[in-house]
Amino acid sequence: PAAERLNAVIITPQTELIESQRQLIIVLARLDTLTVAKRADVPRPSLTAVVSGAEIFIPVSGMMDVEKELARLTKEHDGLTRYIDGQQKKLSNEQFVSNAPADIVAAEKAKLADAQQRIDRLQSQLKQLR
Repeated sequence: PAAERLNAVIITPQTELIESQRQLIIVLARLDTLTVAKRADVPRPSLTAVVSGAEIFIPVSGMMDVEKELARLTKEHDGLTRYIDGQQKKLSNEQFVSNAPADIVAAEKAKLADAQQRIDRLQSQLKQLR
């Protein structure tokens, strides 16, 4: 639910700075609890953000059906893997590259690069939930 308050763990060497802004962070992020530490066990499964000098973890256990989300992300990952394989085969085909207009080849390369970025994000999401 949107009104549900979250828990967060911030791992940073700058604990004093974060602690000095604790109340502001809790209010703005609508947190129930905030743990700040230089080192801590990473809660699993969790959503993660890496920002300059800190890692932020939001535990999601009990907030979502993790198995269902893992299945959805895995299915998307598998489909994207097949798409990337196809794009790589197309772009490694000398006949396609030499006969197709340059703008078409460039567009196919751009599609491949976009798909590779998307699969990197998916892998990161899968890792966070496992």
